[in-house]
Amino acid sequence: MTDPVRDILAGLRQGDPARSAALLRAALPGLDAGACRTLVFAYLAARRPGESAAIAERGLAVCPGDSDLLSAEAYAHALAGRYGPAIQAAEAALSAPPTSLPAVRALAAALTLCLRPQSAYVLLQTALAANPGDPDLQFNLAAVARFVGRESEAETAYDAVIGLQPERWDAYRNRSELRPQTETNNHV
Repeated sequence: MTDPVRDILAGLRQGDPARSAALLRAALPGLDAGACRTLVFAYLAARRPGESAAIAERGLAVCPGDSDLLSAEAYAHALAGRYGPAIQAAEAALSAPPTSLPAVRALAAALTLCLRPQSAYVLLQTALAANPGDPDLQFNLAAVARFVGRESEAETAYDAVIGLQPERWDAYRNRSELRPQTETNNHV
């Protein structure tokens, strides 16, 4: 007997969306909440919001109110341009904030896409207080800080990303775009 989650993930990684989708359709009705959590974040990373939303909905049917699944559902809907359901899921997720870092990042992204960047900013600040060494959280906070007009905080967060991941070119680029560089105040 094969593990359907492993097979679905293998199909997704191998760039075979048709095989992955067929396996997912067959397995979805029997998946438990843990399997749904695993799959939903893989599908979000692959930018497949339709499947992501269906997986989150299955997980929520098994485990209603699961904040990680609500966060994933919010992001899936936001990616697909369904902002009403995205906001509804995001607000439900915020009532008991997500526990995993992928869920925090998904919820922050959903809030930002739904034009709720201040809520995303607070969520990311809270997550960073508990996980200060996470470069992805730092990067996300920097992007949201810039969005809400906190350029100096964005610069500090991009500096933290660069300190943690010196090869991360997008942090250098984004930091350089925050303000005009001068001869006496620059990143060189």
